[in-house]
Amino acid sequence: MQKPWIATMGIAAALTVFAAPAAAQDLTPEGRGAYAALAGANEAYQLRAAQIALEKAGSPELRAYAETMLVEHRDRLARFEETARAAGLEEQLPPAMLPRHWEMLRRLEQRSGGRFERTYVAQQVESHELAVALHRNFAANGTGPRLLDFARAAAPVAERHLDAARRLDD
Repeated sequence: MQKPWIATMGIAAALTVFAAPAAAQDLTPEGRGAYAALAGANEAYQLRAAQIALEKAGSPELRAYAETMLVEHRDRLARFEETARAAGLEEQLPPAMLPRHWEMLRRLEQRSGGRFERTYVAQQVESHELAVALHRNFAANGTGPRLLDFARAAAPVAERHLDAARRLDD
């Protein structure tokens, strides 16, 4: 029989891994389930971040970017859900954001004005850099035709979003 404190330590260790900073986690997995979890989490985060930006951004350029993110990530999330079902990964639905995504959203909610806009742009650059790496890596090294197709299609979209976010940062 397992001691209760051992089970608690296992849960705490797992939470530490998922709450660790991005640099400490493997954010470019090759496994189907791990890729699907991260891809879905990113889409869910992008949707909510864009909604917050549309509520708070004052800059017309930033509002236009957020509107594009909302429309394109809503479409990408629908495609992801369709792909996950077809690939037999229903357990990844609906996508759950990681603790790091919730923290990023909390920071957006707490900020206003120019500080909000700088935070949103920085988060967009970071999250799209990770998305590009995630999709490129899976497209090159992953398995499963449906997920591979999704990754191959998502990579150039993430690259385009990253370029747009970097232009906002100039």
